[in-house]
Amino acid sequence: MNRNRKAAQRLAWIGLWLLLALTAAAGCQHKSLLTNPDVITRSSANAGYEKLVLQAGSWQKAETPPPGTPQGDLHIAETFFQAEDYKSAAKAFEEVADKHKNNTEVHEKALFMKGESEYQQHNYVGARDTFEQLIKTYPGSPHLAQATQRIFDIGNLWFEDARRDLRRGQPHSFPRRFFVFDPGHKPLFDIDGHAEKSLEYVCEHDPNGPLADDSLMMRAGYHYNLGDYRE
Repeated sequence: MNRNRKAAQRLAWIGLWLLLALTAAAGCQHKSLLTNPDVITRSSANAGYEKLVLQAGSWQKAETPPPGTPQGDLHIAETFFQAEDYKSAAKAFEEVADKHKNNTEVHEKALFMKGESEYQQHNYVGARDTFEQLIKTYPGSPHLAQATQRIFDIGNLWFEDARRDLRRGQPHSFPRRFFVFDPGHKPLFDIDGHAEKSLEYVCEHDPNGPLADDSLMMRAGYHYNLGDYRE
């Protein structure tokens, strides 16, 4: 029984993913993902299937909020994320954030999930900017720890080029790292500077968090290895 249920649920998600992929490919025909009839129908059907499965397990799930409402639009965006269509998810969460700015709960969640969607598709430049926007808008956000963790991870990733040059015995190959053409994944100019600013941001906006000391030490180690002992 459980095996059949899991298999059916897996097939439902595969079907949803295929539909969302086709929807994204045909985006020129319907620009808004939140009002695309096919997406709305499929997300509602999938939510209904989940409810039946949960009822069979003797517990209830709340009714799916109607499309066009803050929670309903958020649910539509979440179906893209759950289907691992992160590019469409980022676009949908951006739509939700723009449309429902006056709903604090939904706007905050949409910003965080947009950042997560960008991070999952390795758009680290966009993800960092979105997480910083989230923290600026909601400094007391319950997502603060997760957002700062992502910003820290991004800064750490961007410092990898500098560490690789150190391992090669070329700590001062600054010109090569000043211009990097890797759209989305890395900043176009001054990757070291962006990495350091990301770690500095973690220290400033979550000074009592578990990553503040790590960020400080990573920045200090970077300057030490470059022979810049004043920093």
